[in-house]
Amino acid sequence: MDLSIIVPAYNSAAYIRKCLLSCCNQDIPMLDYELIVVDDGSTDNTKEIVCNLQKEYSNIKYIYQNNAAQGAARNNGLRQALGKYVWFVDSDDWIKENCLNVIVTTLKENDLNGVTVGHATLYGQELRRWRTFDETKILSGKELLSRSIFLISPTYTIWKRSHLIDNKLFFKEKLFHEDSEICPRLYYVSDRIGFINDILYFVYQNPVSTTRGGNPKRAFDIVTVVRELSRFSVILKEKDILVSLNNYISEAINASLYNTYKFDGEQELKLNKLWYENRDLFKHLLDSNVMKYRFEGLLFIMFPYRISVIYKSLQCLNKTPGGMKRKKV
Repeated sequence: MDLSIIVPAYNSAAYIRKCLLSCCNQDIPMLDYELIVVDDGSTDNTKEIVCNLQKEYSNIKYIYQNNAAQGAARNNGLRQALGKYVWFVDSDDWIKENCLNVIVTTLKENDLNGVTVGHATLYGQELRRWRTFDETKILSGKELLSRSIFLISPTYTIWKRSHLIDNKLFFKEKLFHEDSEICPRLYYVSDRIGFINDILYFVYQNPVSTTRGGNPKRAFDIVTVVRELSRFSVILKEKDILVSLNNYISEAINASLYNTYKFDGEQELKLNKLWYENRDLFKHLLDSNVMKYRFEGLLFIMFPYRISVIYKSLQCLNKTPGGMKRKKV
C-alpha cells in the first residue's frame, strides 16, 4: 500500500464528511491507499458518519479510542498504518481533488523522507496561502532549521512511515501544542525533503478546534513543550540551528504569556507560578539573537515573580507575542 491518510477526529460531525470525501475523490486506486479515522472519544455522531461512508469506500478504517487528545490519536493511527507513506489530515480540513498521484510519485522518484505541499486557509471567499516553495530543491531538515523555517503543522508534509517509526518520531500525548514540540526533532533527522508548491491542503478556520479554542491549558502546556525543546537543544552541535531553536523557544514563551490577556486573576497567578518554577528556561531568551527576547530574558530573570506583568508592560511597545516572519522555502 502506498499511502495511509491518518485523520484524528473529535466531535467532528459537522466537518468530517467533507474531509473524507476529499480524500476519497482521488487519482490513485482505492487499493493503493487507506484512510484511518481515529475517533478520540467523540460524543456526537462522528462515528455514524464515518461508518456510513465505509459502505461506499472500502479503504476507510474506523478506530475508536478514549479521549486522549490529538497527539495520541495521531500516534494510534501511525502505529496501525500500512502505507509506505503517511499524511496527517485534520478532520475539519480537506485536500485537493486528484492530488495523491503527484504526491506519491514525487516521494518515490526522488527517494524522499517527506514531501511538503502548499497550504492555504479559507477566510470566507478569500484563500490565503501559508508559504511558497521552490520545487526544484531537495533540502535537509537541518537546512530548514538553520534558516529558522519551522514547518510546525503535521499536515504540511507527507512522510515515509519507516522514517517516523525508525526514529521514534511520535507525538507527546495529552498535550496541546504537541506539533510545536515534535517539529524540530522531526526535521533534524530528515535528510531529503522535497516540495510541491501547488496548494493541495485547505484549512478551515474552526473557532472551536483544539488549536484555536480558549482553553487555558494551552498556555500551561507550552511550559512543558519548552521544557522538552530545551532538552532537545542540548544535543545540538550546529550553532546556527541552536540560535534558530532559541528564537523558536522564545516565541513559544511569548505565546504562553500572551494568553494572560484572556485569563482571570487566579489563572494568571497559576501561570506565573509555573513559569517561576521553570525559570531556568529563560536562558533561551538570553541566548536568542533577537533583542526583544534578550531584553525579556534579562527582566524575567531579575524579577521572576512578576513575569506576566513585565510581559504585558513590554507589549506597550510591541502588540504581538513576538512571531517571526515567514520565509520562502
